[in-house]
Amino acid sequence: MSYRASVRVTGRREMPKAAEFLAGPANRLASEILFTGVNHLNAVVPVDKGTGRASLQPNVTLTRVEGSPLPSRISFGSTLGYLASLNSGKRRGPGGRPPVAAIERWIERKGLAPTKKRGSRRVRDKKARKAMAFAIATAIAEGGQKKPLEYVSGPNAGTKLKGWFDSLGPYLAGERGRLLAAFKADVIQEWKHVLRA
Repeated sequence: MSYRASVRVTGRREMPKAAEFLAGPANRLASEILFTGVNHLNAVVPVDKGTGRASLQPNVTLTRVEGSPLPSRISFGSTLGYLASLNSGKRRGPGGRPPVAAIERWIERKGLAPTKKRGSRRVRDKKARKAMAFAIATAIAEGGQKKPLEYVSGPNAGTKLKGWFDSLGPYLAGERGRLLAAFKADVIQEWKHVLRA
């Protein structure tokens, strides 16, 4: 026993090609995935000066949608090498001295900046802060860092830095249902639009 079915599309000689009605929804889905991922990274990336977070923004370095007319790849990444060390939680071993300016910022942020008396009030002593930062940098160069890396500010303050970038995949997997439901609705809408044309 066999069945035969036919579909008649009026107003067109042939069925539309997939790229005709999928390009728009697929590009909108890719952009939504990109921005959802970037928003997650903005919440979990460690921040000091903000250069790491800025390098992960869309179309700045490696974070982008590739392919045309249909997207073929969505990339998240940065050209800043130290972000990989922060993600792995690796500490600096003995060797070269870290940047003194970064340690000075850390001293300020932690409220450890030395002060001196000027008249009747106490003011921050920039020379003493620089000397303190230099001493810390020298100690790190000689013995490395022992304490695990932690977030210093924001909603994750005090927790370990390890794995912040690795959390992107599971986060996007959790958003898959919402993203695909929006894509399905968009494809149906686009299909109806193509058929009316």
